[in-house]
Amino acid sequence: MGLVLSIENNQNVCDNMIDCLRRETDGAKVEPLQGSKEMAKKQTIYPAVENPNAKAIVIYCIDLRYPIAFRLFVEKELGYKEGQVVHIEIAGGPAALAHPKDMKNRCRSMIRQILFSCEHFKSIERVILIGHQDCAYYSVVPRNGNGEKDREKKDLPIAVDLIGLIVPEKVVVQAYYAYFADKKRTKIAFQQIV
Repeated sequence: MGLVLSIENNQNVCDNMIDCLRRETDGAKVEPLQGSKEMAKKQTIYPAVENPNAKAIVIYCIDLRYPIAFRLFVEKELGYKEGQVVHIEIAGGPAALAHPKDMKNRCRSMIRQILFSCEHFKSIERVILIGHQDCAYYSVVPRNGNGEKDREKKDLPIAVDLIGLIVPEKVVVQAYYAYFADKKRTKIAFQQIV
């Protein structure tokens, strides 16, 4: 019942944010980079993704212990290749999405990124939230009755429900929890939460 109440209370906040963000992104234009041929002659050239086709948005933390595991999980377990994923890396990963009232600016920024990606890449079919064990960002995340243990894990269903309110109906929202699978903290495993 607490989760339902939390979602209902957050829906008005979320609706107001969405309306405001949609107005802010209407008519946005991107200008091409000037002088790119001249710049290319002076710099090392790297390959671009040919024919990108975004299928998923993946939101996860910037914690330096996890990026290899996050990328491999998305590729090997979820089956997405380069050019199929919009990566949103932010301190705390999806934490702010579980606390829209207390972390308005960060939550709003993340919603803006998700909405833009869904509107720009009509092929998006999934939003994947990945929280992780021992997230240092949680030192600034409000407690809101979730206790001290596994707050990163407990917040994921709340964030999933919030994102479910804003993405197109065809988009599936899922959450995974990454945790250390050994005492040395050198191996990482994932558990699906939602």
